[in-house]
Amino acid sequence: MQTSYTATVTSKGQLTIPSAFRRASKIKAGHKVTISVHPTKKHHYTLAISDKVPRISLDQAFGALHKLGIKYVPIEIVREIAGKKLGKKYAPIRR
Repeated sequence: MQTSYTATVTSKGQLTIPSAFRRASKIKAGHKVTISVHPTKKHHYTLAISDKVPRISLDQAFGALHKLGIKYVPIEIVREIAGKKLGKKYAPIRR
């Protein structure tokens, strides 16, 4: 037996999912809902719900780049390198 729910699109383009559907699907604040459109079936959509929203504290994030082997580079050096690369890319062609 199929149960249908009616969702409302707000003036801001947000989709309001009915509370009965949210309870039945165990959708909570912060969950991601993916809407897939099936090109071969007109007006046929699928919702995929993910509760795997990564939540980490600042303490957990601290040192994450070091653990990946990414070395610290001072911002002045980053700006200098970026400036040189952008300068080469966007420099006017001289004839």
